[in-house]
Amino acid sequence: MDTLKFEPIATGFGLLEAPRIDDRGTVYFSDATRGGVYRVTPGGKPQTVISKEARKGVGGIALTEDGGLVVTGPSVALWYEGGQTTDILKTYPGKLTKTFNDLAVDQLGSIFVGSVNGLDTVTNGIPDTDPGDIYRIDPDGAVTLVWEGGLECSNGMGFSPDGKALYLVDAFARCVYAFDVTSDRTLRNRRVFARFTEGWPDGLAVDAEGGVWAPELFAGAIHRFRSDGTLDRTFEAPGKKVISLVFGGADLRDLVVVCAKGGGVEGTVYKTRTDVPGLAVPKARISKRG
Repeated sequence: MDTLKFEPIATGFGLLEAPRIDDRGTVYFSDATRGGVYRVTPGGKPQTVISKEARKGVGGIALTEDGGLVVTGPSVALWYEGGQTTDILKTYPGKLTKTFNDLAVDQLGSIFVGSVNGLDTVTNGIPDTDPGDIYRIDPDGAVTLVWEGGLECSNGMGFSPDGKALYLVDAFARCVYAFDVTSDRTLRNRRVFARFTEGWPDGLAVDAEGGVWAPELFAGAIHRFRSDGTLDRTFEAPGKKVISLVFGGADLRDLVVVCAKGGGVEGTVYKTRTDVPGLAVPKARISKRG
């Protein structure tokens, strides 16, 4: 197993999720269980962006071109500094939308987001679910169902460098799926891209070479898969409960990794450097200003 040198940059949280890095190196992240969205500037201390009372269950965050945030949870919502959140997707005709988890932004500034419809029952240690779906939210606010059903726990998402494939983690199925992105930006041809056997995958990031990076929760590992799905390298994570990761920085070689509380360690945000640059995450072009 390869090693990376991790530096903690924020700690004292529960189940951390949804890391994102802005143009100034500020890291945004959420605490899904305790609630809230936070940020930490380089060398600074964590600041509250959205209070824990105002928002829980945030599994996905996107930066917008006009300085706002898109956050998930019981809805997909838009937030601006000093304001309240405004729902942009809460229900869809004829579909269950109990909660929304992770998301990705395509090159046109649209948001792709998955729904998770958990039940209050557990089978063989895995929560039961009704099938989840994938939606696209365009800059004009239009919502399109781009993949229907078959997802147990939709999680991390990312596009290939050419935008022709969407990678998506299904945590309960213990795999990363790949979908073809059609000319009308819907999805087809779902196939298993990578499987996990020891732990569960969660978040996901794509690098500039088309490699897919995914943590393995409970295994304390971060895997890099080549674009054909074969395993390239495995890195030791900074904690067993590694959840999600994102590339950023001026050269896109900063890698921010978040770990959940466990083993006597609070939920912590870590930063390291990689030899392969990441793929820049586009900003959403959705806006409710004006």
